[in-house]
Amino acid sequence: MRGVISAIASFLSSKGPEESTPLATAREISSSIAAVRFSDIAPVDHEAEQHAREHLDADDDPIGQNEELLQKKEIEGLEDMLHRLTASPASRPPQHRPTREDVVRMKERILALSSQLGLDIVP
Repeated sequence: MRGVISAIASFLSSKGPEESTPLATAREISSSIAAVRFSDIAPVDHEAEQHAREHLDADDDPIGQNEELLQKKEIEGLEDMLHRLTASPASRPPQHRPTREDVVRMKERILALSSQLGLDIVP
């Protein structure tokens, strides 16, 4: 989806220097998609969580203190902080993380925009 919307935005940008409504829409969708992380949309792997809990219980470590998980959370926090520092107020992401339903809506918007432009994109 990121590649498709990037190609559409590039195509629209090459058509002229003026800001068109479709180009603004493409840039908005691109910005929204850029904020999506795999962890936002991936289904929860209950079996892996149970397995991790068993290992944590066996080590007598408090649950949730897995070093790898803590590192991932720290990196995501740094990404959020960097985005807040570099993003303009108009392009700041909403306070909540995107969901799979949000991604489905983004895909629908991409398909609608491509249809409006007469582009044939395979979903």
